Amino acid sequence: MRHRVSSVLFASSLTTFGLGFVGACGAPSGGGSPGGSAIVDGGAAIADGGGSGSATLRTRLVVPPTRSARQDGFGTSSAALSGQNAAADLTELSYAVRAIAICKHMTVQDTGFSNPLDCLEVYAGPEVPSLAYDPSADLLPLAAAARSVDEPFVDLLSAAGRARLATSHTLTLADVREYQYGYITWYPPIKLRGSVAIPSGPTLQTLDGTTSVVVMPDGFRHYVTTSASSLSAATTSERAVVLLPNGGNWFKFQRPLAITDADVSSATASDAGDAAATTGTSGGFDLDLVFDPEAMLTAFSERAGDSNSSLVDSSGAGFHVPMLDLAPIVRTAGKTLVREDWVADLGAGFGYRLSLYGVEPDANRTIYGVLSRMLVNANTVAAGDWFDAQKIAGVTVATDGTRTFTDPSGEPIVRGFTRTATLADAGTTVSAELRCTGHDERPMPHGFFLPGCATGTWRPVTFVAR
Repeated sequence: MRHRVSSVLFASSLTTFGLGFVGACGAPSGGGSPGGSAIVDGGAAIADGGGSGSATLRTRLVVPPTRSARQDGFGTSSAALSGQNAAADLTELSYAVRAIAICKHMTVQDTGFSNPLDCLEVYAGPEVPSLAYDPSADLLPLAAAARSVDEPFVDLLSAAGRARLATSHTLTLADVREYQYGYITWYPPIKLRGSVAIPSGPTLQTLDGTTSVVVMPDGFRHYVTTSASSLSAATTSERAVVLLPNGGNWFKFQRPLAITDADVSSATASDAGDAAATTGTSGGFDLDLVFDPEAMLTAFSERAGDSNSSLVDSSGAGFHVPMLDLAPIVRTAGKTLVREDWVADLGAGFGYRLSLYGVEPDANRTIYGVLSRMLVNANTVAAGDWFDAQKIAGVTVATDGTRTFTDPSGEPIVRGFTRTATLADAGTTVSAELRCTGHDERPMPHGFFLPGCATGTWRPVTFVAR
């Protein structure tokens, strides 16, 4: 992903996703798990509890329940410069999904991945010749092609749209292994519609326009759609097409899914990590792939000319559109998907949100999936200060019971996070530390660019439950 240097910045690297990475996943190889221990965050891998008949794996995309308030309370400013969308204000997010798969292992860096090993493809989308592309070539023709077709674009914010991506797979001996990773791939054009009300400032509406490409000095191609009309003067939004340079993203099971020989001949499944395993009556596993539309769009009233804006007008107003990010949660019968949001104020108008997903009942309070996002408000400076949060790839438990969150390189970037004994009420606070970094850290920085904080040191923060 691209970002400009700012006074408060989450370290990130640019990794271009290549479709060549996700060809044939290979046959099961057996043996151990090359991706590390299957026991993370105090829980064991999810496994089957016995029974008769073959179990199934049911996969679906899930939007979490809407929050009661937006996450933009990080101070005030007389200059209204930026804001993010409430969930209800993003009314369309359409992707042409190519494939969804879960894998025993893969190599990951930032949002890029390679060498997927022993994969089970749970969804295969249609091939669209007009959207076929070489990831190393100019993708600009894809924008015009996307504007001329409706299929196979699926609105992920629509229950009917998500149902088109839902699948049910009967487990066989070929599926027996432990799954630690997964990926989703899509064609680069994305169709979206929505608005963002900048606190104390204008409301920006999505409007379509002309898509162009700017080749950066390092050869990176930045695609931007420019509307001929003012985004802030518009009173209603319209569908816009934006072009992202990457065509996929990976996700990590914080609690791996273990398919065993017993599952192939079992009609029920249970969660071996709980104190008392719950046996299903309908059998199998439910794989919930969660994504969060809230604060997905970032709007700036002054933002022309940098390599983060995907949709702009001639005045400098625009939107930053990130890639789709998923958290995988595997449930067995009797389990309910739950989540907690924790927000830390980083100063200078920036915040950091950790969304922790799990299931109930679960006496261990296991973290099954994590999504992270940088948050902005009207106090955020305008040009050059947007960035995406680096993905959380791992969660470990210290001897004192606190959690440490690691980046794709395995480096800890958040530590000392105290997990509450039960689902936290809004306003509950916990302490933690963020790792500081700088451009002097090689080969790549790990952590947050925080003013006055030296590389390799840790800054205390307070997370508030929302």
